[in-house]
Amino acid sequence: MLAAGVASLYAENVTGLTDVQRTKPWSVSGSMRGFYDSNPNIQPHGSADSSWGVSFIPSVDYVRPMENSLFTANLTYTAWWYESRPDHNWDQQVQATARYNHQFSEHSVLDVQDSFLYSDQPAVTDVGVAQTAFLKSDTSYYRNTFPVSYRTKFSERFGISAGYQNTYYNYLDGSAAPDSNGNGLPDSASYATLLNRVEQLLNLDLDYYLRENLIVLGGYQLGWNKYLSDRLVEPDTVGSTVTGEDRSNLSQYFYVGAQNAFSTKLKASLKVGAVYTDWYELDQNDWSPYLDGNVSYNYLPGSWVRGGLTVSHNATDVIASTANPNDITLDQDSLTMYLGVTHAITTRLMLNLLGQAQFSKFQGGEFDGDVDSYLLFGGSVKYLFSKNFFSEAGYNVDALSSDVPGRSFTRNRVYIGAGVTY
Repeated sequence: MLAAGVASLYAENVTGLTDVQRTKPWSVSGSMRGFYDSNPNIQPHGSADSSWGVSFIPSVDYVRPMENSLFTANLTYTAWWYESRPDHNWDQQVQATARYNHQFSEHSVLDVQDSFLYSDQPAVTDVGVAQTAFLKSDTSYYRNTFPVSYRTKFSERFGISAGYQNTYYNYLDGSAAPDSNGNGLPDSASYATLLNRVEQLLNLDLDYYLRENLIVLGGYQLGWNKYLSDRLVEPDTVGSTVTGEDRSNLSQYFYVGAQNAFSTKLKASLKVGAVYTDWYELDQNDWSPYLDGNVSYNYLPGSWVRGGLTVSHNATDVIASTANPNDITLDQDSLTMYLGVTHAITTRLMLNLLGQAQFSKFQGGEFDGDVDSYLLFGGSVKYLFSKNFFSEAGYNVDALSSDVPGRSFTRNRVYIGAGVTY
């Protein structure tokens, strides 16, 4: 890494490229880290094994600005090697994203994105999104998210915002655990049975412009979560007939909200309402609150704060029936809060902080009303020796405290490394 960084610097100094010549649509980068992980297998308290290891993170970025459009793409590969594992020492992750933004006019914008993820670690946390799977199993999974949004202003006061999002989850552990209870049934359902699904969401907002930068709105969303497995979710429970696909549901969101650009640096939005969810295969329904708010503040060049709060339903990897074997865990109601800070301490030294808290209440089944409390914090510093070469160090902690027995865990990770960008 050191040699590659120095070589690129010498090449730039010799050629004497101008700023315009150095501007190019693509860039490549790579970093190598040494790390310590206190719980690499994400196991419950009392059964965690720590490990030292190394990771490699190459990535490619592409940016194509056009007259009224912008296209961006990124491909990032991450490989972790754990020295303490007797076998399966490597975990891998591939993430590919692409985005196309087109401005038809000053008040008419189309935004199309796609994000593909393959990972050996099911506990991949998206900022501001409720976590669904925590404990690691011998599985990998695919996830693809495809959101499209369009906003237009058709008069001085009125406009509309419409969108569609499709998210596909595919866990690759299709077979359940082998039978050990003597009744001819497998012991437990797999992640594939519990979480393989397609989530679709349609939204339509009517916007009213109180002034140029202040919008109030009323909106409606229709969500359909279609679970894909026809296997029993509790195969070791005699009399259970509920399959993975029986947890499919329709949700209707009703809300009002506002968006305001207080300045070019400070922006905020908020939606508040209610959700009606119908588990049509199980003949159950529920009303719950809905909230989605965020704020962003670019207080200095290269320095910003992002925060948000959401309240909504989400899938869960927990399944547990009551005395009635068909009264099962449906999903969770989750409150999720997050705050991220990027601060340029100097032109060469960057500080990044991210905190997220999630409080999720189980709906239905044996653990109805019980709570998962999940906390995540990460901090890192990055020092630029030059435009092309950097070093970095960081610390991350994940902690789950759950009312469900055998589910709580803590995971600490410390790393230090170096990288090059060209």
